[in-house]
Amino acid sequence: MIQVPAGRRRLARLVGAALVSVATAVVLTVAPTASADPGAVSKAWDPDETAWASVRARTADEFAHDVRTRTGTGYLLTDLEADTFGGDLRLGGVFHRNPDRRRSVVEPRLTGPEYRDRAERADAAGLRLVDLEVYDLGGVRHYAAAWVEDVEGLAGPDAHDLTYDQLLAAEAEQRRLGRRPVDFDAYPTPAGTRYAVVWVDNPQALTWRLDGDLSAAEYERRAAGYAGDGLRQVGFDSVGGRYGGIWTENRNLRQWLSYRDLSARQYANLWHRNVDLGYREIFAGTYRAAGGVRYASIWRANSDRPTWPLRGPVDATVDRLVGSTPGVSVSVVQRGRTVYQRGFGHADLAGDVWMDSDHVLRTASVAKAVAGILTLRLEEQGVLSRKDTVAGDLPGLPAQHRRTTYEEFVSNRGCVRHYGGRADAVLAATGYRTARDAAPLFWNDPLVAGCTVGVTDSYSTHGYTLAAAGMEAASGGTPVADLLRQRLCEPLGLTTLRQENPSDPSVRRSKIYEGRTEVPRDQLSWKTLGGGLETTPKDLTRLGSRLLAGAVLGRGNVEYLWSGTGWGYSYGFGIGSERGHRRAAKNGSQRGADSFWLIYPDDGIVIAVMANRKAPGGGVAPAEAIANEIGRQMLASLG
Repeated sequence: MIQVPAGRRRLARLVGAALVSVATAVVLTVAPTASADPGAVSKAWDPDETAWASVRARTADEFAHDVRTRTGTGYLLTDLEADTFGGDLRLGGVFHRNPDRRRSVVEPRLTGPEYRDRAERADAAGLRLVDLEVYDLGGVRHYAAAWVEDVEGLAGPDAHDLTYDQLLAAEAEQRRLGRRPVDFDAYPTPAGTRYAVVWVDNPQALTWRLDGDLSAAEYERRAAGYAGDGLRQVGFDSVGGRYGGIWTENRNLRQWLSYRDLSARQYANLWHRNVDLGYREIFAGTYRAAGGVRYASIWRANSDRPTWPLRGPVDATVDRLVGSTPGVSVSVVQRGRTVYQRGFGHADLAGDVWMDSDHVLRTASVAKAVAGILTLRLEEQGVLSRKDTVAGDLPGLPAQHRRTTYEEFVSNRGCVRHYGGRADAVLAATGYRTARDAAPLFWNDPLVAGCTVGVTDSYSTHGYTLAAAGMEAASGGTPVADLLRQRLCEPLGLTTLRQENPSDPSVRRSKIYEGRTEVPRDQLSWKTLGGGLETTPKDLTRLGSRLLAGAVLGRGNVEYLWSGTGWGYSYGFGIGSERGHRRAAKNGSQRGADSFWLIYPDDGIVIAVMANRKAPGGGVAPAEAIANEIGRQMLASLG
C-alpha cells in the first residue's frame, strides 16, 4: 500500500498484484438526471435537477465513443465502472451536465506505469481523481480512472491496495485532516480483499461514514442507522459476500435510493422504475456473489416527482382500479411540468419486464384526437381547409361523401359506417401503404341509416380513414403516416407517436394481451388516424401540454377545439365539464389496448393512461376509470 498526502496535490500511486474490479452490465437509456459524488456538494455537483445518461457493458471502442459524444455535447463522466467478468473488458459510467464546462480526462485501460504517468500529468494540469477502478485483464493489472478539473481546489490523496486495517487507519487519519471519501472500491487479490479510496477536502464539514468488510446483516443495520441520522449513500462495493460503502450528510434533504444484490433483470426493472419516479442514477456497479454476478445502484432525486403530494393517492388509485390488466402506464402533466409518470404491472409477463413510461403501447381510438389536432395543424400549414370537402382533394370519392368536410369526418358527422362490414376482416389482415389504398374497400358502403351528414353524431373509425386519404391527396400524395411524422411529431419531438409498424424491431413495445395471454398484432395501417397509432403516455401528455401552451396550434384553433363547433364530440375529443372545469377526453379500446387521454384546458392538466389489454366488457374501462379518478383528485387539490 502507498498513500501520499496531497501536499501540492501531487499524488503517488502503486501498481501491484493482479485483481478484478467491481463494475457494470446492461446498456441502458438516456433520461433527465445528475452525478455520482465527484466531490463538491454544491448546485454544480448535486443539483436539484439535471440531464444525465447511463451506459453499461460497453466495449472499449463503444465506451470511447460514448465519452467523446457526451463530453462533446456538454456532459461530464462522474461514475466509472470496469469489469472483466466475461473474460474481456466491459465499461460503463454515468454522465451528467457539465455546468461550468470544466475539463475532464477518462482513461479506461492503463497499465501500472501508464497509470502513474497519467496521474502525474493530471495532477500537473490541475485535475483531481474522481473514480478509480482496478482490474485484471489477461493476467495483467490494469486501471480505469477519471479526472476532472479541480475548480474548487478540493483534491486530496488517493490510495489503493489497502488491507482492511490500513483502510481503518486511513479513515482515521483523513478524518483528522478534515477530508472525506468520494470513491470506494473493494477488489479480490491473491492476498485477500483490498481497498481503494479517493479523498477530498471537506470545507463544509459534512458528516460522513466509511465502512468495509461488513456482513449482509451488519451492512443493513448500519445503512439503516446512517439513513436515520440524515446521511445518504454515495458509494458501494462488495467482495466475497462482504459489503462496504460511503455515506455523506444529506444536507439539502432531497430523497435518495440504494439497492444491492440485484439480478440483471431486477436492476433493469428498477432502473426504469426509478427514472419514472423522478430519480437519477449516481452510482452503478457489479460484483460476484454466490448466485452469480449481482448489481448495485444508488439514486438521487432529480425532480419534484418523488415528493408530489398526490403521488401516494395516485399510486393507490391505479393499484385499486387496474384489476387483472397485465400492464398499465400513466403520465400526468400540470402546467407544463411532469408531476407523475409510472408503469404498473408488466410489459412482458413471460420475460418479467415491468411496465414503464418508455414502453410503447397502442393508442386505439385515442388516435382520433390526434387526427383532430393534425387536421387543424395542416390547415395552419396551408395544406387543407377544415371546411373544404374531402372530395375536393380526393378524386374518386363516391358521391355519398362528396359534401362531407374534413371537420365533419374527424368529428364523427360523416355518417360513415363503423365496424361490421364485409371488408373489415381483409382490412385487419392487410398492410396498406396509404389510407387511399385502404379506403376503396369500404367507401361505397351505405351511409348509416337515419343519419344526416354534418348534423348527426355517428361514431366511425372508417370515417377517419376517408379524412386521411383526403389529407394525403391534399399534400401531394404523402402517405398519412409520413404526413403525421413530418408535420406534427418530428417538429414537436414526439419520438414515439407514429403509425404502428410491427416489423420495426427498434421500437420498445409492450407485448399485447387478451386476458393474460400474449396475442399477435393485427394490422392497423388501414386506420392510421382512426386507431392505428402507437406511442407512450409521456408523448401524449407532452402533446397535450404543448397544445395548451400554443406550441402546436394557434391560440384561436386551440380554443376552437374545445368550443368552436358547439358539438359534444369535436375533432376527436368528447367535450364536457366537471365541477365547473372544462374537460376534453378520448378513450380507445382494441386488441391489446385500453387507452384514455384527458385534458382540462383551463387548468393545464393533461393525463394519459395506456394499458396492454383490451378492457373486458361491462363497466368503465380501467384506463378511463384511472384517468377520471386522477383528474378528480387533481381538481380537488386546486381548491
